[in-house]
Amino acid sequence: MISKTNENLQIVDRAVFQLSVFKEQEYRLISDYVKGKTVLHFECGDGSGTSILSETALKVVGIDKDPENIKNARNKYKNDNIEFFTIDAVEKKNIPLQESVFDSIVSFQTLEELSDPTTYFKEAKRVLRDGGTLILTTPNRSIRLFPFQAPWNFHHKKEYDYYAVENLTSKYFEEFQIKSLSFTGMCLRRELGRLTKIKIFLAPFSAIFIPENIRNKMLELIWNVFKGDLLFFVGNKENYKATEKEVGYIKKHIQISDLIGNRTLYFICFCTNRKKMQ
Repeated sequence: MISKTNENLQIVDRAVFQLSVFKEQEYRLISDYVKGKTVLHFECGDGSGTSILSETALKVVGIDKDPENIKNARNKYKNDNIEFFTIDAVEKKNIPLQESVFDSIVSFQTLEELSDPTTYFKEAKRVLRDGGTLILTTPNRSIRLFPFQAPWNFHHKKEYDYYAVENLTSKYFEEFQIKSLSFTGMCLRRELGRLTKIKIFLAPFSAIFIPENIRNKMLELIWNVFKGDLLFFVGNKENYKATEKEVGYIKKHIQISDLIGNRTLYFICFCTNRKKMQ
């Protein structure tokens, strides 16, 4: 018989495991969009997403500001059509790449980490070819936060609702589509439960009237203290042994949809670049 504690831990680990499947599947969902194209993968992290993109893309260049990430990515992924480079933070310096060289830019969960996204968008437009597409995702503030709440993830500078994403995107691109990227069914309910627990627990420490530097120090301290605690709903994906059937079920319930609402975990934007004639 499984003890109540172990049963609860399995629930936590399963929620975290399905999120790891989501992080992989979101790249596979856009595989057709990058098929046969030259792609820039912005903030590529450990390179796992870059590798997935390379399965259908002609070439993928992964860039990241963390030298350790790039080192690990180069050691792990040696495909002929992949390159990795370290860059400075995009808010501080332009991307050291030529103009109009990419058909697509893939930028998942980056926008929310920028205090000022101006250079980010301008550089995306500069390195994209005419007709090229910026594909970006960002979490839905309306689900993750109360109206009075700043981001509880201390790495996030700002989170956006639908109208804020639309307003920001329209400043730089005349042509764009905003869609929903989310779980469905039981997977969605599980993730909403996880987010709600975190949102409520951290609400007193992430109020917008608390100075940002103090707020972030408190949040980082609390995260480190409670990480792995059931209340915080943070588990270990390695502890959860999913069957192939369950993995298939999770993948089936990760979708891009035109329907945006209170079930939208992330916005995914497809922004078409148009070079102005001189």
